[in-house]
Amino acid sequence: MPSNAAPSADGQHNVYTPDSYSDWSAWPDRCRRAIEKLNSDGRPSGWQVVFVNGMNVTSIEHKTCGRRLASILNHDVRGIYNLTGSSGVRTGMWSFMTDLRQCARDYLNPVGLAAPPGYYQLARWVYGGGRDEDVGRFMLNSNMAALSVFLHLLSCARRGQPVVVVCHSQGNLITANALWVLKNVRGRLGMGKVRVFGLATPAPSWPSNNAGGLKYWLYHDRWDPVTWIGSAINTANEEVSGSAMVDADGGVMKYHDIDHYFANPAFLEQVRAVLCS
Repeated sequence: MPSNAAPSADGQHNVYTPDSYSDWSAWPDRCRRAIEKLNSDGRPSGWQVVFVNGMNVTSIEHKTCGRRLASILNHDVRGIYNLTGSSGVRTGMWSFMTDLRQCARDYLNPVGLAAPPGYYQLARWVYGGGRDEDVGRFMLNSNMAALSVFLHLLSCARRGQPVVVVCHSQGNLITANALWVLKNVRGRLGMGKVRVFGLATPAPSWPSNNAGGLKYWLYHDRWDPVTWIGSAINTANEEVSGSAMVDADGGVMKYHDIDHYFANPAFLEQVRAVLCS
């Protein structure tokens, strides 16, 4: 698997390592203290960290965000790339529009709206008694990044590998849909240990898991319109462990930008608590 390389394909995995030359001097004091604490704790062991980007993100931007997250957490990060313009148009306004259309499909995907069990039985029938992997391919065929996340989480669940997923914007839709399929093919007791940090989430729903293996922390900014349609604002999901408002002042960037969420002290402190648990 490539290390610290820019991805080239939809759903491609790359490993990003901490950059010892990262400069946090422009970040607010509380953020810098949280990062320094993460770095002084040494690299936490046991957890695997996965990063899923949002829409309209180039491969270079994905790599940059993956390395920045690795440096913040002092922990290797597996990036799963959500390709910009995955329908083939990868530049300019048309790329943005094709990404937006894919987001709409992700938002309205029946798996994210708690599809009835018969939908999954149909998938197994189509694939002739299909394996869990085949069901995932049937349910998530409109987004290769979502399929890639599902297959990876499925593999981790089978191996007993605990996972932290950090997802931004459309990456939340991708992750939520992958988790819905995982729950329906494995059952709530077979999903493994997954902790989701949803940054700027527009996801309409997340699967619950009363067994405690699946927990969420969802973050939004009151001025970020993308989050207005997401369950971070108005959720009836009892499994959401925390829903934090990101302060608009003092952040590296405003509103929807991923650095604005990376610099949120609530996110930094909670993800540290999970990784060091």
